[in-house]
Amino acid sequence: GLFDEIPEPNGDIPCLNPSRYANATTIVTLSCGARHSGIAIVGCMGDIVKCPNEAYPGCAQQPTTTTQPSNMACVDVPGFVDAWGGRSYDPSWGGTCSEWASYDCNLAVEQFSYSQAQEDDVLANCPASCGTCNGKHLQFNTAVAFDTDGTFLLKYHKTNFWGE
Repeated sequence: GLFDEIPEPNGDIPCLNPSRYANATTIVTLSCGARHSGIAIVGCMGDIVKCPNEAYPGCAQQPTTTTQPSNMACVDVPGFVDAWGGRSYDPSWGGTCSEWASYDCNLAVEQFSYSQAQEDDVLANCPASCGTCNGKHLQFNTAVAFDTDGTFLLKYHKTNFWGE
């Protein structure tokens, strides 16, 4: 998906421990790229953070509608098409976020034979249509850095302080 659940760096090498990063496959890819190339890598990617409670920074500020502060963007990814878009038993199913707005995205596995990874992809890419913006997730533009041996060094969530 567009967003990964990026864990806090703990000094390990994701390329050598991919199971810890099952929900952050981009982290593994970047780590392996740094390790195999012998270069440091700094990248920018999307991080999705599930709100564990209202005390979690930013979660209490989540509105009860799908409109959110810009540093916690809650918009569907333009042009997203899910894994079954145009390939399902129903040829009219395009798999777009606007189509998902009529269904419970959290039941894609149970009701529509999606894999868990495919359901997670829909939820990550269609937060406004799926209604997951109501304090359930925060999305961040995130910088990540890797050492030349693939060690995951840091992640940094960008925030806007001027109210953009």
